[in-house]
Amino acid sequence: MIKRVAIYLLLTTYGGLNLAAQITPVHSFGELQGLIKPGETITVIDRGGKSTTGRLDSISATSVRGVTANDPKEFTNTAISQITKKRHDALWNGAIIGLIAGAAVAGFASNAATSGQGCNDTSFCRTVLLAGAAAGLGIGTALDLAKGKRDVVYTPTIVSRRIEIVPVLSKWERGFALTARF
Repeated sequence: MIKRVAIYLLLTTYGGLNLAAQITPVHSFGELQGLIKPGETITVIDRGGKSTTGRLDSISATSVRGVTANDPKEFTNTAISQITKKRHDALWNGAIIGLIAGAAVAGFASNAATSGQGCNDTSFCRTVLLAGAAAGLGIGTALDLAKGKRDVVYTPTIVSRRIEIVPVLSKWERGFALTARF
């Protein structure tokens, strides 16, 4: 029963602490100017799928200019398929998840070490629990720090171009209807 409660708490805590708000991608460079500022690190993916990461220099109505290894590059809005930027995430959520997971693992380990008889030596159990919680805290913070979280901030509008041909069959008419959208 205790194991189920610990696993339930771990899963609900992990699911509930993902509070970082995702950015909704914009579809014009005018809107993009409010989401990214010069000096931020961005990644531009062109229509061919090539990814370029660098520091944003400027945004105009039709292009983005960035610097990669002191080499300025300019991308027009027609050549870009996506722009992403690094999300600045708080480390506290990874720390709390790691702390709870480490304490749970340490609790199970101390229970197993005492052959399920409970913890008669409170100093041993307290030490194991604190060591597990501290290890989990460090690992959770390190993993949260190492994750490269990126938000998509720009995708171009996709124009739907299509031609539809629908048969028209009735008692009095026979033929087809043609619809073209550009």
